Amino acid sequence: MVVAESMLVGTPVIGSNAGGVPEIIQDGMNGLLFETKNIQSLSEKIMIMIESKDLRDKFIKNGISFVKEKFDYDRHFSNLQDFIRAL
Repeated sequence: MVVAESMLVGTPVIGSNAGGVPEIIQDGMNGLLFETKNIQSLSEKIMIMIESKDLRDKFIKNGISFVKEKFDYDRHFSNLQDFIRAL
């Protein structure tokens, strides 16, 4: 959830390509993913982020939109109701 919260407040994000992070970060669309346990990969992504204001702005805009759409309260509540009814 930290990644989604960061996106929501307008922070451009870089995350590892492991666990649930790739479900939130769409590489090159709303953030950057680096190869787990690969310092070179992480440092490359950091440099990309530092060097491109346009890219950071794109990630901020797309990140906010993604989180608002994916984590919408009404949508989650509706999905939960559907799940309970299906039981």
